[in-house]
Amino acid sequence: KYLKKHGTCNLCPIRCHKWVEVGEGDYAGAASHGPEYETLAGFGSNLLIDQPEPIIRANELCNRLGIDTISTAGVIGFAFEAWEKGLIDDSEAGGPLRWGDGAALVRLVEMIGRREGIGRLLGEGSKRAAEQIDQERLVKNLTKVIGTAASVIPALAVGRAVRTWTGLEAYAPDNQPVIGPVPGVADAYIIGAMRSGFTAGPFMGRLLADTLLGSVPEMPIFDAAFSPARLLGMEGGEDALAKLAFA
Repeated sequence: KYLKKHGTCNLCPIRCHKWVEVGEGDYAGAASHGPEYETLAGFGSNLLIDQPEPIIRANELCNRLGIDTISTAGVIGFAFEAWEKGLIDDSEAGGPLRWGDGAALVRLVEMIGRREGIGRLLGEGSKRAAEQIDQERLVKNLTKVIGTAASVIPALAVGRAVRTWTGLEAYAPDNQPVIGPVPGVADAYIIGAMRSGFTAGPFMGRLLADTLLGSVPEMPIFDAAFSPARLLGMEGGEDALAKLAFA
């Protein structure tokens, strides 16, 4: 259906080169050598695309635009996953980047070859694209956090971030809060709020303070479900307890 003729290198009798053309459909007129194995695998199974027509068109574009099909397929696979994880939006990519979408493949090849939109970044390769996207995500997240904080403390709206850092959080094996006395340590208590510590932490601290001062807390906190002692019977529980105690 697509194969039109065989070709050969000078004086070679094998004639393994193939010339293919698309005669109908959205990619009618697309024509190129091959595609060879690496191109079929990269633009095909690597991206879950099982239609030959967009692969032939993408191969033709790479040949005409002077870009390598192997590295291009790799960086497009990266872009598909980055879009799936929300790291690239439709406005940057000219539309969705769904696995199996031949139109998205052809669109990205054109954008990379012409260095348009997200194609300018993807044209630098997967490593540089990943580094840049991670930095952009950090800036977006930081901007969102500062905006939320400024809605509570307006003075923060005119502030600026002078330093950022990341760290590890201690989690219990069952992902449940931890609150109560530390087993085997007199007059020592733990408060550990999983996932929402900035929100629940102050409230849990007040509950613990009320209890220690002899007041009746709004809700019972020394419940077996939240007791630090429960961690001792879990895989990895002792390590989690130690980290929570010294966090």
